[in-house]
Amino acid sequence: MEIFPFGEEDVFALSKLLQYESAERGKAGGGMTETLMRAVRSEEVRFFIVKEGDFPVGFSAFTLRYDYALGNRVATLEHLYLMPDFRGKGYGKAILSYVENAARYYGATALQIRGEENKMQAFGFIPTTETVYKKNLT
Repeated sequence: MEIFPFGEEDVFALSKLLQYESAERGKAGGGMTETLMRAVRSEEVRFFIVKEGDFPVGFSAFTLRYDYALGNRVATLEHLYLMPDFRGKGYGKAILSYVENAARYYGATALQIRGEENKMQAFGFIPTTETVYKKNLT
């Protein structure tokens, strides 16, 4: 498994992965290419694609923003998706580690994520509200 910063050449692969993710959640996921391109070109969003060989098997994305209450930049994990055959094999943990390092690189001092309590606390996140977890990166 390898994780790469997302490039415009990966739009088709990411679009397909988003469709798989949407289908698993029971939502329509078509027609996202234009919206996806805007997000990819954004200064606030960072995408990463996960490949097994040349085959895309997952992706992750976070947004960066300045938190005026905290007085620093914060990254919020927006997506972490793996195709079903690649779950439970340590890929998710590797992706989170990669995302943490990337968020630090872009100047974030914390990483926030919405998720299930037991899963997030197992990865070192602490609850900040009912469903948002934060991990300090410093």
